[in-house]
Amino acid sequence: MTDKKIGVSPAYHLSRYGDRFTPEDMAASLVDIKAMGFSSFQLEVFHPDTLSHWVQKGSAQVAEAAERIGIYPSQFVGHFLLHGFDTPHSLNSEFGIEETRSCVEILKRFPGCSVITLVIPAFSLLAKAISKDLYKQLWDRLTEKFKAMLNIAEEGGKQLALEILPGSLVGGLQGLLRLIDALESPNFGYNFDTGHAWASREAIELVPLMLADRIFGTHLKDNNQAENLSLPPGDGTIPWDSLINNLFISGYQGSFDLEIRCESGEVESCYRRGLEYSESKLIFKGA
Repeated sequence: MTDKKIGVSPAYHLSRYGDRFTPEDMAASLVDIKAMGFSSFQLEVFHPDTLSHWVQKGSAQVAEAAERIGIYPSQFVGHFLLHGFDTPHSLNSEFGIEETRSCVEILKRFPGCSVITLVIPAFSLLAKAISKDLYKQLWDRLTEKFKAMLNIAEEGGKQLALEILPGSLVGGLQGLLRLIDALESPNFGYNFDTGHAWASREAIELVPLMLADRIFGTHLKDNNQAENLSLPPGDGTIPWDSLINNLFISGYQGSFDLEIRCESGEVESCYRRGLEYSESKLIFKGA
């Protein structure tokens, strides 16, 4: 058994309960996650209309269960925040800025968890471009919005990480590096989703070396590069040996969290298989 933390992403709960999983579902599942051998899990709010419940009651229920069982969150995934980054209209809205305060409020129940991850989806214009300056306007607004959200996160003692889906306005890792330069904060970084990076045709083995201490967390999953799937590590074509090796070389100290989407009846078998494979790679690299 490796001494590195291996955890589950919110895909565990999405697979087991569907995207309407509740804090009560998450709290009840922690004993099973711990029994399988995982040492961490990720918090997530998936739908905007569930945010208030998480703030008012749900986060306390999950925190109490986690403390009792002895398993702790590695990051908070604000999946619901993608609705602020998918079209010009949503980007120009204020959605996501004040909601970041709610994310910070939720994390007050989890003092050891410092990362708020924003899921940045594929971007759609929904219509033809109206001017040659449109891209610059969109990019400037993207930077401005991230800055506002980052300020709120930092005020609460938290960091902001991006999980970048193929086709996003960020434009992959080169766009992320551009944002890092613009925002000039050590608290702005990356949630390394291996499946998204592989499907985006990133030079995935070099990602840890490109970003080093800007990798705040992981979603480890596999695919065949042609489709953005969420398979157990080892079930696709990602070169895991060199990727894991380079994560160690880069100095990554965080949790190695599996993101596997599967049928509800296959959750335990898929996550056990992913855990066994991941442990073999971490032990091989001397973890």
